[in-house]
Amino acid sequence: MAATGTVVSESSLKNRNCEKCKKNSVNGVKCVNCESFFHSSCARNCSFVKSIGEDLIICCEPSSQTVSECDNDQAFFDAIENLSTDKKIDISIFSYVVKQKDIIIDELRTKIEMLNYQIDSAKKAEEIKTDNTVHPIKTIDKESYAKKAEQSHQPNVPYRTETSSSSVAGVAGSSKLPKVTQEKLSLALLKNETKEKCENIINLTRDAE
Repeated sequence: MAATGTVVSESSLKNRNCEKCKKNSVNGVKCVNCESFFHSSCARNCSFVKSIGEDLIICCEPSSQTVSECDNDQAFFDAIENLSTDKKIDISIFSYVVKQKDIIIDELRTKIEMLNYQIDSAKKAEEIKTDNTVHPIKTIDKESYAKKAEQSHQPNVPYRTETSSSSVAGVAGSSKLPKVTQEKLSLALLKNETKEKCENIINLTRDAE
C-alpha cells in the first residue's frame, strides 16, 4: 500500500487521471487531504497546489489555497467531477460560488453607476433646455427696448389717424381754407365775367344783323 502524500506507483495510478491535464497518471503525486492525483509536472504548474515536501502536496487546504480566476474555474469543474465519483465536497466549489457572487456584485455596481450617470446627464440636459427657452424672451425684450430707443431719437412726426387728421384739419382750417376759397372765388368770378362778355358779343352780333 502506498503511503499518503508520497510518489504513487504505476499500479495504483493506472485507473486514475491527473486532475489538471485529465490524462492517465502513470507516475505522480497525491494530495494528503482529498487524495487527488497529479502528474509531478502538472502539480508544479498549478497555482493552487502547495508542495509540503519532496513528494507531498496539498491542493485543497482552505487556509493556504491561492487560486487564480482561471484555475478556480477549472478547480470547480474538477471538484464537481470528484463529487460525482467520490461523493465528497471540495473547497473549490465554494471558491467558485464566491467568485461568481463577486462577479454578479461587480456587474450590479457597474449598472448602478451607469444608471446614475444617465440620470445626471438627463438632469443636465433638462437644465440646458430650460435655459434655452428663457434666453429668447430676454432677446425679444432687448429688441423692443432698442426699437423704442431708436424711435425716441427720431424727429417728431405727427402720427396720422382719421381722428387726428380731422382734428388737425379743424385746427389748421382757419389759416388754409381762406386762401383756397379766395382762389376758387376768383376763378368763378373770372368765368362769369368771361361768360357775360361772350354773351354780350353774341348779342351785339345778332343786333347788327
